[in-house]
Amino acid sequence: MNPIKYARFFFGNITSQFGSADDTKPLDQLIKEAKEYFDPMLPRNADADTRLDSIEIDDRQLIMNSTLITATKDDINIDEFPRLLRRALRDEAYRRKRLKRILKKVGTLVYRYEDMNGDYVTEIGLCERLK
Repeated sequence: MNPIKYARFFFGNITSQFGSADDTKPLDQLIKEAKEYFDPMLPRNADADTRLDSIEIDDRQLIMNSTLITATKDDINIDEFPRLLRRALRDEAYRRKRLKRILKKVGTLVYRYEDMNGDYVTEIGLCERLK
C-alpha cells in the first residue's frame, strides 16, 4: 500500500463534498457530514492494496474501517506500518481545511485496518494533541 496515494484518495474525496466550510459548525455535525457523504459510496478501493469498507462515528471520532486486500497480517511489519502511514495521513489531513477543523475541534480521525483474511492489523488515531 502506498500511504501517500491512500491519504490523497481518502482526503481528496472526503473534503470535496461537505457543505459550507463554516468554522462555527460543531464537531458532531462535521463528523456526521463526513459519514453521510461516504456511506453510499462504500466499500470503495482507495488504491490497489486498500479498500475503505465503512465509516463509523463514536463520540468525537470519525472511524474509517479498511481492508488491506493484498496482504495478510504476517506480511506486514506491525511496528513499522502505523509509523509510516501516520505521517502521510497527518500531513494530508492538515492540508485539508475540513479535516483540519475536525482535528482542531478536538475530534479524532481513526483508521482501522484488517488484512485480507479479516484479521485485525492495527489502528491509527490522529488528533490535534498528537501532531
